[in-house]
Parts: sequence; structure tokens; C-alpha cells
Amino acid sequence: MIAPALQVRWVLAALLCAAAPLRAQSPDSTARPAESPESKDKFANRLLSVGALGSQKVLVLPFGAVLVGDGAMCDTSAVRLWRDPARGVARADTLFAQALALRAPEVAWIYPDETRRLTRRAAGLVPDAGRLGQVVLLRNGAKTLPDPLRANLRTLSAMGGGRYALVPGGLTLRPDTAGTTRAVITLVIGDPRTGEVLWRSHAYGRGMGADAAVMAALAAVLPPEPTLP
Repeated sequence: MIAPALQVRWVLAALLCAAAPLRAQSPDSTARPAESPESKDKFANRLLSVGALGSQKVLVLPFGAVLVGDGAMCDTSAVRLWRDPARGVARADTLFAQALALRAPEVAWIYPDETRRLTRRAAGLVPDAGRLGQVVLLRNGAKTLPDPLRANLRTLSAMGGGRYALVPGGLTLRPDTAGTTRAVITLVIGDPRTGEVLWRSHAYGRGMGADAAVMAALAAVLPPEPTLP
């Protein structure tokens, strides 16, 4: 049985979603256009050049966290999926792996599922793959990987986890204008041996729903899809 308070919350979210297009159609002539969040972010949509990574083994960690704001999407089933700690991260990992395979096939990615198997084999030496410390990157813009993330990556690297690591610190989903969803993904590539952060980007994307917004964010920072001759 659904609690009355939760029912009211869903009804309000549905009303806000329905009203969003109407608000977009009635602009205030005296209002100034809102400044986009990425315009003030020096790491916004920094492109990843895979040239230096070609043929290298790169460990891809699972997402550290998925944070969903109220009204981020109108589909209540999608809200339940993305707010579930396990299913939300699993969905983000799946979309991430698909984008990497499609847009950067020249890199020998060790995808999140394989990373999970690697940490299970290293039980006692490192925590579960989802708790290696990657969520710290959401609040850390340093040029070196923070501990315990650095120590855990160094252990996995020594076990054959690859020379470099691609770490999605976290994903946030929030409502955007006209009823769309805005996704922001914190991404870092680091060298586990030295702890150096080689690349950092905050990927911004918008779409009708979480999946579309996440894929738009990844498309903003990854190489374009290869084209057939």
C-alpha cells in the first residue's frame, strides 16, 4: 500500500511535469534568460581524446552515486528505477559501457561488470567495486586522486586492472526547462601508479527522460560515433 504522503508527492510531480510546457510557452517579456550551470563550470564538457589511450587497458569503475532531484522526470517507473541505489547505478553503468564501446572502440576498456568481478577476486584487499572511493570526486577537483580511491586503484592495477582508470564519480539528474531532464556526470581519468589526474570533465546533457539525458551528456565529452565509408 502506498503511503498517502508519497501519493501526494507523485501527484504534485505529475502536475509539475504537465505544467512545464505551458510555462515554456508563456515567457515573461521582462525576464532575462537564465544562465546555464555549465557556463560557470571550467570543467564543463571537456572532450576526451582517446589517442593516448588507444590499445591501452583502461579500468572503468562503476558509478559512485546516482542522485535524482524532485521532478527530474515525469515517468514514475523511471523515477523508482533511477532512485533505487542498485538499479540506478546498474543502469548508469550499462549506458556508460554502451557509449564507450560505440564511441571509443579502439581502447581496451575493462567495463564495470568486469571490474566488479576483479574486486570480488581481490576480496579482503579492496572494497566492493561500487565503494572504492569514487564518490569523493563529486567534491574534489584536485590534480591527484584522493585516498582511499588512489590506494584501491593501485591495488587493482597491480592485479592486471590496466594502466589507467576511468572513474565516473557520480551522476545527478535534475529537472530542466520545458519538462526535460538535465544530467551531469563527473568523469576522471587517473594514473593509479602516480595518482595523477590526467583528465577531468563534467558532462552536461539534456533529454526527454533520464536515459536520453545521460546519453546526451556522454555524447558531449566522448568522440563521435565512427562513420562508415
